[in-house]
Amino acid sequence: MKVLIVEDDPMVAELNQQFIERMDNLDVVCKADTVKKAQDCLQKWKPDLVLLDVYLPGKSGLTLLSHMQEHQYHASVILITAAKDIQTVKEAVFYGVADYLIKPFTFERFRLAVEKIQRLATVMEEGNGINQAVIDHYFNKEEHAGVEKKKLLNIHRIIYRKTCLKICPN
Repeated sequence: MKVLIVEDDPMVAELNQQFIERMDNLDVVCKADTVKKAQDCLQKWKPDLVLLDVYLPGKSGLTLLSHMQEHQYHASVILITAAKDIQTVKEAVFYGVADYLIKPFTFERFRLAVEKIQRLATVMEEGNGINQAVIDHYFNKEEHAGVEKKKLLNIHRIIYRKTCLKICPN
């Protein structure tokens, strides 16, 4: 996947690039520190993924989302920003960002966001069609790990019964 990093703080841009380099099948093709430079990168490189800050010199990163929609760029966008006001979040959702990370964030959270996008891209490229399970896997934010819910409920029932047999009166 081709990645565009849009971040005006050089240290944060470098950190984002290092995170990308730790993952498979990702290549940073362009870095921009303004909306105008990001627009040029979009046109030249047609990235698959954009890591976008909101607070940029001159124009808000949200204007880039509007530009992408207007010019039909279909890159997935992860907003990586210090912005945590409700209006910014609403606009991000309106423009269909794939994820929203509030600075500072962990590599693990970053990895989950990117891997979700990679999974969907893989399914789309295979062209075998999509079923509800695939869609649920993509849109469900919770990572399911460990014991399945059904098994966990059975274990809970067994423990409850055994405990009750020991302490409950007949």
